[in-house]
Amino acid sequence: MIHNRLKKWAAAALSAVMLVCFMPAVFAGSHMAYLGDADESGSINAEDARLALRFAVSLATPTRNERKLCDVDGDGEVTSADARTILRTAVELDNLYGKLVSISDEDDEPIDQPKEEDPPYIPPSPPYYAGEWDVENLAIVVCQEAGGQTMELKMMVANVVMNRVASRSFPNTIYGVLTQPWQYERVTREGGIYWPDWPGTAEKESCREAARRVISGERLLPSNVVYQASFTQGSGVYAYYPSQWGGYYFCYE
Repeated sequence: MIHNRLKKWAAAALSAVMLVCFMPAVFAGSHMAYLGDADESGSINAEDARLALRFAVSLATPTRNERKLCDVDGDGEVTSADARTILRTAVELDNLYGKLVSISDEDDEPIDQPKEEDPPYIPPSPPYYAGEWDVENLAIVVCQEAGGQTMELKMMVANVVMNRVASRSFPNTIYGVLTQPWQYERVTREGGIYWPDWPGTAEKESCREAARRVISGERLLPSNVVYQASFTQGSGVYAYYPSQWGGYYFCYE
């Protein structure tokens, strides 16, 4: 770890020397920045990796400068591999500090978007990339909300979560949606995502199946249905699902 830090500091020092020596070669109206430093904070950290991943999965549209900073492998696109390299640099498993790029001070508009207009929102296309940790967390909340119910209802509950992930109005990760205060009562009350005591192995596997199917792209609800509760909310009711424990309303944003 100490060796990696020394390499990182040495690369940063070399970059600083290069910046001074070659400053006259930088055209007016531009500046130098570290490759991988997406937000140009002066350091490469987890926030830069998060931005690159959002660009890679179309949760956000990069500007020309942001694409140049995040395209660390130089293939012309921002991909999950670029985000991984940036994250590895942030945790000192890789090193991008020796690489500087020239960044324009002008005309930094969103790529392929009309000037003076907000870029249209493009939700991520299924399948949504998620690890087993996301699957498990989503399965637990599905069990809390619809344990013992039909597979259809479990998938509808999971579908609401994924619709929120794709919505500008909610956090952009499964974990962020599930832990948003007072959205899923049991998670908020218990201060974390924990399996209830009652379900056995078969019921847990049923909830995991519902989570995996929805994460993999199966959808039972329109993308703007982002509320699920025993009462109505939002701009209107899309569906009402009766059950022995009371009804479930699925409502539009």
